[in-house]
Amino acid sequence: MLSVRRLADKFEVYAMSVLNMKVKFADNGLCRVYYNDDIKGLLCYQSSIGSSFELYECTQDGEPSHCIPFEKYLEVTEYPRGDSRVESDLRDWLFKKNVIRLNKLIAVYHRTYGMGCEDDMSLNDHTHSIIRHYLKRFVECYLIKVNRDKDERDNRKSISQKIVLGDGQRIYNFCACFVVPVHSEDFVDMIYKREAAPAHTYLHSMAYLTRISDYASDLGGESLTWV
Repeated sequence: MLSVRRLADKFEVYAMSVLNMKVKFADNGLCRVYYNDDIKGLLCYQSSIGSSFELYECTQDGEPSHCIPFEKYLEVTEYPRGDSRVESDLRDWLFKKNVIRLNKLIAVYHRTYGMGCEDDMSLNDHTHSIIRHYLKRFVECYLIKVNRDKDERDNRKSISQKIVLGDGQRIYNFCACFVVPVHSEDFVDMIYKREAAPAHTYLHSMAYLTRISDYASDLGGESLTWV
């Protein structure tokens, strides 16, 4: 059966062949971030119109030679960690492009196959990728649980779990309903009140769940899809 994983193969197979797309250095004056590619050599992301970027192959002297499609590099491009304007802008652009790309793949899957099934891990793979890109962009982020088991509900802190880039934490399927870049006690309160409320009240309605989802979006978060 064709899956969302196969829909992405033309990028992911290439990404595996690239091996590494590591930051070499940034030139804030020229609005470029240079990378080493094991296959093509020196590349750079050059700031373009608005807040977008283009990817170029470069000469040995570091001058952009010609523009190449960036889509197949998105998943393997290391996020720059420097404080310069061009590095900050590129981090934002890479993050947005990757999350949009993954959400489009998930949407295509749903339109084609419906909700998915346990035998097809494609959706879970892409949800894990979304979480990884949050970590790459923000270094730390928070996994938000909404429908916790009864034995968890005395522990209010387990609603929002902090994860940090590079700390080796295991992230399991169905671990959370949302990922957000910042902790919010107000958001935790919304979820905690829902769990404590009697069934068949407003706090258990779809309207209130929509408010929770909207709050996650306002925090810069994403809903997580699992099967």
